[in-house]
Amino acid sequence: MHILAHNGTLNGIHTHPNFALGHYRPIGDTDSEHAFCHLLACMEGLWLSGSDGPTLKKRMAVFVDFAAQSRTLGKANFLY
Repeated sequence: MHILAHNGTLNGIHTHPNFALGHYRPIGDTDSEHAFCHLLACMEGLWLSGSDGPTLKKRMAVFVDFAAQSRTLGKANFLY
């Protein structure tokens, strides 16, 4: 189970080519929902690569990369 809380503005996230959604779709139109769907798409491969869930270290590596990419779109705080 994943939970993401976001505060801030990620300008242009809806059209930025580096923030693809994979097969995840937001319910609404907010940048927070788009960011969460993108994060899920980035993490999906971790669960497909083994029978046991990925380690926290692997999940955090993906999240850190996600946060670094998001930084290019504006100031934001995340709780994952």
